[in-house]
Amino acid sequence: MLRNHIGELPHGCDVVVVGTGYGAGACATRLAQAGAKVVILERGREFQPGQFPKNLGEMFGETQWDRGPFSPGHPGGLFDFRVSPDLNVLVGCGLGGTSLINAT
Repeated sequence: MLRNHIGELPHGCDVVVVGTGYGAGACATRLAQAGAKVVILERGREFQPGQFPKNLGEMFGETQWDRGPFSPGHPGGLFDFRVSPDLNVLVGCGLGGTSLINAT
């Protein structure tokens, strides 16, 4: 597993990267290769092989809806729907960011 408790994070770093998707992962890698002390933060959890939803019932159990203070669904669900009058977006919630849901 890759996660650490917040109390286990190293003291002192050069850069904090928020997110673990394609862009943030590449950015964190390049900064570390250049010698920076990098800490990466991500919302959600780490999914191990075999833990992804396999059917619609499991998918609905991994879905969250951001529709204001009374949002239905799992608050840490893999599929995070952001719904508003002007724009609707689906993003991933977990270690790997939205890249997690590209192949599901």
